[in-house]
Amino acid sequence: EQTIWVIPNSQEVDVKIKYSNKGAGNVKKGQAVRIALDDYPDYEYGFLEGQIGSILPIQTENTHEATVTLTLKKLLTSQGKELPILPLMEGNGEILLNDRSIFQRIFSSILR
Repeated sequence: EQTIWVIPNSQEVDVKIKYSNKGAGNVKKGQAVRIALDDYPDYEYGFLEGQIGSILPIQTENTHEATVTLTLKKLLTSQGKELPILPLMEGNGEILLNDRSIFQRIFSSILR
């Protein structure tokens, strides 16, 4: 019995992110995304950066899905480490909903 792995010879990266219904209306095209990959811990390798490229207009299994366009064409992390492209890579993404400073976040509710 033999096992064969077919690995595509491509430098293209297709990143999909799923997120819950809670607050889904705040997600917009162009928002920044940080991605931490399970195989490469972010405290050691850093994270990938990208932007929401498109949003699937329908829900699937009570979640929304968006495509993330990476800032760089290769998998170069925030710590400058280049990762190999594997057929399936999983991780967690953080969508930065707005670009407010810490000062604005703290005092926005007070100054209303």
